Amino acid sequence: MRRLAFLSVFMSLAGAASAQDFDDAVLRGSNGFEPAAPVYAADVAGPSYPIDADAPIGPPGALPGLPAVRELRFELGTRFWYSNGSFAKNLYDDPRFSSNLNSRLTFSNLTGQSYELFGRIDHTSGFFLKGFIGLGRIGGGTLVDEDFIVPYSSTTSDQRGGRLSYATVDYGYDFLDKPNYRVGAFVGYNYMSERLNAYGCVQTATHPDICVPTIPSSVLGITEDAGWHSVRLGIAADVLLFDRLRLGGDAAWVPLTRMVSTDTHWLRQDIFGPIAEHGSSSGVQLEAFAAYQVTDCWSLGVGARYWHMQASGIIALEDAELFIFAMAQPGTFTTDRFGVFAQAAYKFGLD
Repeated sequence: MRRLAFLSVFMSLAGAASAQDFDDAVLRGSNGFEPAAPVYAADVAGPSYPIDADAPIGPPGALPGLPAVRELRFELGTRFWYSNGSFAKNLYDDPRFSSNLNSRLTFSNLTGQSYELFGRIDHTSGFFLKGFIGLGRIGGGTLVDEDFIVPYSSTTSDQRGGRLSYATVDYGYDFLDKPNYRVGAFVGYNYMSERLNAYGCVQTATHPDICVPTIPSSVLGITEDAGWHSVRLGIAADVLLFDRLRLGGDAAWVPLTRMVSTDTHWLRQDIFGPIAEHGSSSGVQLEAFAAYQVTDCWSLGVGARYWHMQASGIIALEDAELFIFAMAQPGTFTTDRFGVFAQAAYKFGLD
């Protein structure tokens, strides 16, 4: 009996000691100072399966079915535009007495060199914003000043020291957007400023009193400072060929352009200040380019551009002429500028 009782007590104590030793035992590989934290089944991440087999599994923290993509694509670049152009205006007689053409001033061969920054932002929805801004000079050119009086007068002057500045911004939507081509419509605004200076004066017709004797070419005779504000409606498109060559351009109708200008006759004694001029009408603006993708981001290209705007309005002689009975007279205005450009561009933010 004693042996059975002793064996029973011994087994009870041994069982209790074994349970206590197991709970306090140091796990293999631990530092031996802290008991290992218990691991529960709820803490173990099981395998995850997509609800929709076609939906990609994103990185941790991403919403299921919504992969991380960039929504904007950018292109920034610079251009050099070598251009030529003309500016002409017709002044008609005092409407109280006649509607005949009185005089015509024609600036031609207006060579310009300008530098510009350009850019485009595309959203994955198809909307885009593009534009450019440029600044340069108009170094050469000739002014022919005709007066349709008796006797007829025609004089020539040299244009130099002129300035050219411009800016365009367009907002549109690509209604066709494929991997290798896109076509979109846009509405935009263009501003162009031309400052022209005519030096000297030589009579080339028969009038005995105008520019006789010849005025030296060092003397500034006339300054025309014209600004054109234009609304643009157009189509822009480009296509990618051979994975590297991109051809594109845009064609814009100008349904409304407004010209605001001043004409200063520095040598006229009967005119005491700048003559204000303004008018409005329409025009067209065209551009095309070819760009080679040197790398996935960098491209080099060449292109051509043509702008034509015209306006009808008034020439406010009454504000600057000493003749007390002077009044505003009708006038028409035309500007053309065309040329070629070279560009370099960088793209980023691509998907």
